[in-house]
Amino acid sequence: MRKKYVATILAIVMCISTALVTGCGGEKKVKRFIYDPGDSFVTNVGNTKYLLKADILIEISDPKNQKILESESVQADIRNMIIEILRSTPYEEVMEADAQAKIASKIKTKIEEKLQISYVENIYFNEFVVQH
Repeated sequence: MRKKYVATILAIVMCISTALVTGCGGEKKVKRFIYDPGDSFVTNVGNTKYLLKADILIEISDPKNQKILESESVQADIRNMIIEILRSTPYEEVMEADAQAKIASKIKTKIEEKLQISYVENIYFNEFVVQH
């Protein structure tokens, strides 16, 4: 009887420790893919003589769809959309403290609308420089 009790306790402890290691609630980690739209973007800011150089990465939550983003026609669309957004952003907005977050949001929204996708998770800047 005592052996059954010990075995039951051990089974319960193993189940609890397994649940803690794998994550409570059985949540599944989502694999993410980072898409690189190519070379840095360099463009005028608004209607000024100031230049903006940005190196951008796009995080998507559905790696199965990375081939869609990597097709040549879509790559050209994405680069064009990003350049349009960077160029049309007023200089004053580019100089604000939260400029990167605002621009990232615009890029994410525009890509999702234009390509009719919903798996863009984040936009990252490796470089964001304004030259006076």
